[in-house]
Amino acid sequence: MNTLAASPGIDGAHRIEAAAALARFGDPRGGDALRALAIASTLAAGHRIAAARVLAELGDPRGADLLESLARSRQLENSHRVDAALALTDMGDARGPDTLAALASDPAFDVGSRIRAAQLLDEAGDPRGIAALHAIASAPRIADPQRIQAAEALGRLGDSRGANVLFVLASDTGRKGGDRVDAAKALDRLGNPSGKQLLTELAADDRIGRLARFKAREVVSNPLRFRRK
Repeated sequence: MNTLAASPGIDGAHRIEAAAALARFGDPRGGDALRALAIASTLAAGHRIAAARVLAELGDPRGADLLESLARSRQLENSHRVDAALALTDMGDARGPDTLAALASDPAFDVGSRIRAAQLLDEAGDPRGIAALHAIASAPRIADPQRIQAAEALGRLGDSRGANVLFVLASDTGRKGGDRVDAAKALDRLGNPSGKQLLTELAADDRIGRLARFKAREVVSNPLRFRRK
């Protein structure tokens, strides 16, 4: 088992299984092998996170420490950093929500990953998730499509500020026609009557461009097809 866990020619998942089996038998080499896998930069990030998580689930405190380290590592892709923070959160470790909150508010993080971190934070019952979504939706320096995504997510959590942001974006004549239509569509998906009204107005507005008008008319003429609950 130890040889299998240490073999770089073996698939990472099988190496984790071998190391975990060793640890369950009380062999300290199992925990050491899991730690080695978690810090191995040549191993896929998903396997590194899995190794750290298994180590933590086996009661070894090094596992949770490694998950926190992976979540804060700028060497990993943002999606994997969120995965590591989520694993820590699922274990009930307070560092998990704290890390998710830090990632959700990090301007160096891609906005899609920030939104996902905020949503996971909310699912964990942490109010910082809603606060982060509102901050993203309200940030003028963030592109409108991403603000719309955050605002709709906020609205789906029952926060009226999401609909307010969408209404402002859809009503702003200084914004791109396509973005205005997308904001109105999101508002409509939330069940807000202003969404349908704005779409009707945009469908007849020659100033927003032919393609944007077509998108608005599609929804107005066939609302059930385009409304997603």
